[in-house]
Amino acid sequence: MEIDCTKLYPKRVIKFYPSKWYSFDAFLNGYLYLSHPHQLNDMMDCEKYVFDMRGLLGNTDLFLKLRNEIIENRPDFGQHCNFSEVSTRDSNGLYNLQQSLFDSYYSYGGIISLAIDKFNELMWSHYTNESGFAVEYSSIDLKQSIINHSNNKILDKLIFEPIHYKCKPESIDCSKYDIDEINKFAAYQKCVEWSYENEWRMLATSKQYLGRYDYYVEEQEKEFALRKLYYSIDAVKCIYIGKRFWTRFNFVTSDKQFGNENRKRQYTIQEPEKGCEKERYNLFIQFIQKLSELINLGIKVYMSGACDCSEYRHGTDHPTCDKKNWRCEFNPKQYYITRSFDKIENISIKENLIEVTYSGKALTKDCDFE
Repeated sequence: MEIDCTKLYPKRVIKFYPSKWYSFDAFLNGYLYLSHPHQLNDMMDCEKYVFDMRGLLGNTDLFLKLRNEIIENRPDFGQHCNFSEVSTRDSNGLYNLQQSLFDSYYSYGGIISLAIDKFNELMWSHYTNESGFAVEYSSIDLKQSIINHSNNKILDKLIFEPIHYKCKPESIDCSKYDIDEINKFAAYQKCVEWSYENEWRMLATSKQYLGRYDYYVEEQEKEFALRKLYYSIDAVKCIYIGKRFWTRFNFVTSDKQFGNENRKRQYTIQEPEKGCEKERYNLFIQFIQKLSELINLGIKVYMSGACDCSEYRHGTDHPTCDKKNWRCEFNPKQYYITRSFDKIENISIKENLIEVTYSGKALTKDCDFE
């Protein structure tokens, strides 16, 4: 596999997941889904209209260069996409070439979006609805396990770089670059409004046709099942679950404390009556069982919450201490709430009951995890 990675990539990267059947399936089976650009939530992201075709109008040599590059890289491309009407004679011919440049890349590859900040409130809200989860990987281990995984033999290129945020997506002159450079340029720029994501992106292509997304077809082609980039569980360093994970949305009907300490919770789950939700329910149970196994293997799992004493934790106010009686009175002038994480020490499932033991310590800064 050809590798193109920047040397300054972050130590850890995070994938945020909603509480959907495909999210649980991806984690349980150890793969990342290669999204076609049309599946992304930003309609301006990786758009073929940034391909500036004007320099090719009437230029037969440059046209043939790109056309032959498509044929050389994707010998079976014509079997899946309309390639017969590309030309430099008029705008329609150039439009078909523009579409072919796009399809010859993304019908054989896709995008994986990754973040770097587990405390990012908008990422939790927009991508998990707080009922999902996030997986943190070692960047080096994730890259290496993808390269070495036996299930990824169809992949031929892997790029791992940060997104460049711009006021407007810029065009690229297709008469000056090859297909890889053209598509990479489009894939690694987004509108500045998305800069809160601080996204790092994997761009992967394969030797095999993976499917051409069609807005007008309800069921996509069976080849989309091939859009899986497998990794080793050794790449996983931490797992975080959302504030609303233990709620009815995830089949939890009650939550109560048990034991003498305020660190143990008991969640009652109920199997759904609707058949369409039973698959997600079964995968949810398997996900909880997997978390329990990973905790026993030493992988850290955290429950997301909110802490209302962060002003005190960050040293902007001081408690009154009675050292003789070991008491502290906390009465700050003001405080704010912030996202916190509580380490899960144990998970067990007994019939319809899930018992969880927490550390009881709120972690509110990156250094708390070191």
